[in-house]
Amino acid sequence: MKTTILFLLCALSGLTVMSKQQVTEQLLDQNGNVVHGYITAEAPFNHTSEIAAFAYDSVRDLAEINHPSFPDAFPWISSDGLRLYYSGGINGSELQFTQRADLNSFFDPPVTISIPVVNTTTDPVSYWLSADELDIYCCKSTSVYYAHRTSVSSAFNTAIIISLSGISFSYIKSASLNALQDRLILWDSNNGIMEFQRTSATSFSYLQNLPLPSGYVLSTGQMSKDELTYFCTGEIAGGHNMIYSMTRTSSTSAFDVSTFQQVIGINDPLSWNTQPSMSDSLKVIAFVRSDLNSWSSNELYIAYGDHVTSVFDAVKNSEAFIIYPNPSNGYIHLKTGESQIRNFEVIDLLGKKIKEISPGNTETIELDLTNEPHGIYFLKAIYTSGQIKISKLVIN
Repeated sequence: MKTTILFLLCALSGLTVMSKQQVTEQLLDQNGNVVHGYITAEAPFNHTSEIAAFAYDSVRDLAEINHPSFPDAFPWISSDGLRLYYSGGINGSELQFTQRADLNSFFDPPVTISIPVVNTTTDPVSYWLSADELDIYCCKSTSVYYAHRTSVSSAFNTAIIISLSGISFSYIKSASLNALQDRLILWDSNNGIMEFQRTSATSFSYLQNLPLPSGYVLSTGQMSKDELTYFCTGEIAGGHNMIYSMTRTSSTSAFDVSTFQQVIGINDPLSWNTQPSMSDSLKVIAFVRSDLNSWSSNELYIAYGDHVTSVFDAVKNSEAFIIYPNPSNGYIHLKTGESQIRNFEVIDLLGKKIKEISPGNTETIELDLTNEPHGIYFLKAIYTSGQIKISKLVIN
């Protein structure tokens, strides 16, 4: 957790008194945007059938590189999962670089990489690199910039602005491109996630928006290295951000909204989870968590996974406990086996804890949620070691 002390503004009364610095920090959400208030939405998107979801485990805070007082955000991880670029430093938006020897090692202390940007004296906020790490695209306010270097050990040349036509912007971030760099996906705080097509060496034109599942507000994300999956941040009616995925059948087809699904194992329902970046085959994911939905509390996390799982069977893969039936009518059995679980918490989609139960020495627990509305919940298992595992509950 960042040592910077943050105070939450009361959304209804607005009576909290803060210093100028604290107000500046509070008014920026985890994506670095000015907070104007909560967004309302329709009833959440529902699947008509059981589908596969990406699953991760071994989630950890990148404590070896996270700054104790300043934000660390918008990671981009290399294809092999060994090299990491992100926004950080004293002002929270300088390009930082770090690497590690293998997937089981800690990252080295980060170094700052300078990218001179034409017509601006401040750093961009988010970055995307080509697979060889020689091309970089930077998002700054309503502009995208491009720079190149001749080798990974050389400096980037002065970044030039990329012209974007066909739509007006508010604040853009999270650029992703395909391998040919003729398609660009980015997020704008007013327009959502958009796709552009290259029209010249320095210009792109608006093509279409990515599909939006009913009831969700989508924000920062990144396309997979094989261009078939898009991981993004999803929010329901002002609730906590979670990381979701959408897939498509080819790099030239549209992403299929029917495949929209929460990524299993990495989302903490009590935090804001956002800004994902994935290695080859989606084996490693780097992402951001924020305790207070504030830019200043952003920290980098990493997780590992090499399988997909049924969203209704996610717990089997954790080998921690079994939930059955799931979906259910509200009566749920938890089989803990020999797991050292201190207690379970049931969390709703807005991050509110609605029930807590301790297994004690009992291997099977009955959980009664029949008085709760139908929908999606999260079961948070807290171990005596401090480890946390989160699984989805579905009540029909």
